[in-house]
Amino acid sequence: MAKVIDVLLQDHKNIFALLALLEKQVKHFMAGEYADYQILTDIMHYFVHQPDVYHHPHEDIIFAALKRKNINVADLIDEITTEHEVMAAASATIYDELKQIQGNAILSRDEIVLRLKDFISRYQTHITREERELFALANTTLDDADWRIIDAEIGHNDDPLFGKILDGEYKDLYKVILAEDKDSLRS
Repeated sequence: MAKVIDVLLQDHKNIFALLALLEKQVKHFMAGEYADYQILTDIMHYFVHQPDVYHHPHEDIIFAALKRKNINVADLIDEITTEHEVMAAASATIYDELKQIQGNAILSRDEIVLRLKDFISRYQTHITREERELFALANTTLDDADWRIIDAEIGHNDDPLFGKILDGEYKDLYKVILAEDKDSLRS
């Protein structure tokens, strides 16, 4: 498996962890319990600024190389890249609404819950589809020369939340993630 695919798979694992945390907050909403708007906002900030700025463009480079090698996959790649755009718009909308709520705006709790549930479901489905269909195809279709070109074109960025150096704006979210991991280790 190509190194860049390993990095993207780790990104997906990290995204799934954030989606699980997001889902936990949505369950609080649905039960009429306290939901931590700051954690929700921090998670959506990450989704606005990380996957759509760094992760998806890296995938797009791989998908372009795959499309050049196998034109039969063009429609699937176009669907996936359209999903990137749709998810970017959804991330931005949810983030803006959460910021408005923090600024004392009154928005429908039910609409926020529906948007978050849809976002979580779409993202999970999207990631699973990428891994099963496109990553698997890239691993079997692209050769070492293709991967060297892709690796040189992509470069590598350190994730501000899960990378080697924690960005200060994600400090509180990181603490929550660590607490969640400890809870899951206990159960």
